[in-house]
Amino acid sequence: MTRPVVIVASLMRFHGTTGVQTHMGEFVRYMAAAGEPHEVATPFHWTTSPLLVLFVALRKLLERCLKPGAVVVYRQGHALLLWCRLRWLMWRHPHCVVYAQCPVSADVALRCARRATQRVALVVHFNVSQSEEWIGKGMLRRGSALDQRIRALEARVVHDVAGLILV
Repeated sequence: MTRPVVIVASLMRFHGTTGVQTHMGEFVRYMAAAGEPHEVATPFHWTTSPLLVLFVALRKLLERCLKPGAVVVYRQGHALLLWCRLRWLMWRHPHCVVYAQCPVSADVALRCARRATQRVALVVHFNVSQSEEWIGKGMLRRGSALDQRIRALEARVVHDVAGLILV
């Protein structure tokens, strides 16, 4: 039987100062030291960079005048770019486990999976909901349509993934 490749998937850059980025880095270093096959999938892969520049510029503009729009552009734009990278990696690795760092990246991985040998695990880095984090930053209102949509996606993804890892 072929050993599955672990694909670490995230909407965030691989390197940085957040807890998510620290966790990804530590996990990838562990996989490398153990000799385990692994890949990293983020929207920041070089083949997606022209679109990334467009999404980041649009998001920065919307942060000034339409904060919920900036949240949508961040989530949907980065999801599209992650889909491009993850689709390719999952095609190359028909036996894989996607170690998704958020509900959006888990949703992308679930949509990319084409075989029963491709599983998705969600790493939960947030308390209650990612929506709460956006509300806390003043980017959206509690009970708004976007708040409800984020929570609905989380509920669906939690139900559909093969496993949950609570950090």
